Amino acid sequence: MITRAIFAILSGLFIIGLGSFFLFLGYTHEFDLSVLVIYFVGLAFIVRGSILIWKSGRDAGWGYGADEELLKECKNCNIKVETIIEVKFDFYSRYLTTFELPDGEFRTYNLRERYELSEVYRVEVSHGKVYLKKLELT
Repeated sequence: MITRAIFAILSGLFIIGLGSFFLFLGYTHEFDLSVLVIYFVGLAFIVRGSILIWKSGRDAGWGYGADEELLKECKNCNIKVETIIEVKFDFYSRYLTTFELPDGEFRTYNLRERYELSEVYRVEVSHGKVYLKKLELT
């Protein structure tokens, strides 16, 4: 009984340590690859050059929606590292994304990605800037 408890505690510490390592890796390195995703225990660290597709006009419930007007103010944002927490559901994923606005203010959006809908916006992060492009999926 005591051995199981010790094993459970050590396993938990190992997972926390490994997760911290990947967190450190994601925040301290900038990669020039076009798309780089590091998945670990539900966390995704997507760095510069990543491309995401977000549904327009959807509010994921944590303060801000992913509509065009809210994303327009982030169009010229400076981004050191874009942090995204992915939670998979049946038809969509949620992304908690942090932008640094040109005036130094930080904004966090919980954005919802839905690939099965036709009206989407592609958000491209390149050289620390966010570019918003409307796409039509068939």
